[in-house]
Amino acid sequence: MRSPERDVCCFRTHAKEELKLELPHLAIPVRTQNVANRSKETNYVINALLFCVVLLAATFFGCDRHKYVPAEIDEQAKKEAEVFWSKAFSKCGDSFYGVYATPGHSPSSNPMIYQLKEASIFNYHDMEEKVITEADKLNGFEWQGTTSVFSKAYRYTMAGKWVEWINGFPLDRSTFRVPIRKVKGKWVFGISETSDRFLAIPCSEIPPE
Repeated sequence: MRSPERDVCCFRTHAKEELKLELPHLAIPVRTQNVANRSKETNYVINALLFCVVLLAATFFGCDRHKYVPAEIDEQAKKEAEVFWSKAFSKCGDSFYGVYATPGHSPSSNPMIYQLKEASIFNYHDMEEKVITEADKLNGFEWQGTTSVFSKAYRYTMAGKWVEWINGFPLDRSTFRVPIRKVKGKWVFGISETSDRFLAIPCSEIPPE
């Protein structure tokens, strides 16, 4: 018959053996899971950094590729725009004067005269994001942009009399902003024959104050 002390001793011995067997069994999966998680996090960070680098590179080279450098053709556009607006407004003193005409009516039957105080002509290209394709070359496309007239103030006549001055320029008149393109060596302005327009008026025909 075994003594209680021996049983206790044996129990303790078996318990220690069980702990020796169980502890490695519990520790290994935990370590493996931690390593796996760290590996996934590392791969995620690396992939995110690679994506950012590729995105930045594409943006940088893309902007550089489509960067437009003004050239002689821009000066040509400026001169053509000045000729175009000279048909719409007469420059008398520090102002532009033009008769607003609607389709089917001559200026004499619609005597609404506009005065643009300290007016200026602005031209700007629309080539920054434009990539000239093979079709563009075959169609003779060369340049595109917009020409506009701005003023510090304006007024117009109603029944032959001037109304009060208004700041800026007439925003409701789309004819103050006109698309311009060069195709097959010719300059084309985006205004049709049936569009509302301004026609230059001789300085001698400007109504008095």
